[in-house]
Amino acid sequence: MKILHHSCIAFAFLILVFVQSLAAQESQYHQALGDWAGVLQDHVDQQGRIDFAAIAQRPERLRRFVAATGRFGPKSSPQFFPERADVLAYHINSYNALAMYGVIEEGVHQ
Repeated sequence: MKILHHSCIAFAFLILVFVQSLAAQESQYHQALGDWAGVLQDHVDQQGRIDFAAIAQRPERLRRFVAATGRFGPKSSPQFFPERADVLAYHINSYNALAMYGVIEEGVHQ
């Protein structure tokens, strides 16, 4: 009976660790989306023109979002992409962020 009790405690602990890990991933994913929204809001005007020089001065948010696109995606984290529209948005946002990142990294904006 004692072995069963210890097994139940160990199993409950593993479930707790798993749930905490999922919660941490969700938090990181939502932070990345916030970073991307901030880049767009602060550096893209109403006509869609991008202020690459301003992004290059403080590229941290863009870099964090680009890194997150590699960690979270429809195949690796399907819980964040329940609808087809979510998957499409992921691909469009990833493409646009990587294009911006390439411009910044290559210094094309100068």
